[in-house]
Amino acid sequence: MKDFKFTSVGWILGLGFLLICLNAVSALAEVNVSDIRALVIEKGEENYSVSVQAKVTNLGETADITVVVLGVDMNGYQLKDVFLTGRIEKGKTKLLNALVQIPKKTYEDIFNWEWKANK
Repeated sequence: MKDFKFTSVGWILGLGFLLICLNAVSALAEVNVSDIRALVIEKGEENYSVSVQAKVTNLGETADITVVVLGVDMNGYQLKDVFLTGRIEKGKTKLLNALVQIPKKTYEDIFNWEWKANK
């Protein structure tokens, strides 16, 4: 009987963890990202200060949203990731932005900025 209780508790905790993970994934999928732009704010000798922004629409409930925008080269390889965060009301669109430092060579190799939805 002792083993049964331990196994039952393990199953309950495991299912709870799975539900939390599924909710996190579904929350990530409830946004739309568009109009991604990057602007060099300051050019240093070795690094650039770059402002990255995107329009993010929250299709789910009001929440603190984090999306990752990727700077990729012409072959599709990820060179830089930028985290954009902000609180967005249900059904609203907000411009999220972040200021990041990027090595000059890396920035010059970025061909496109993109966001890929979790599926």
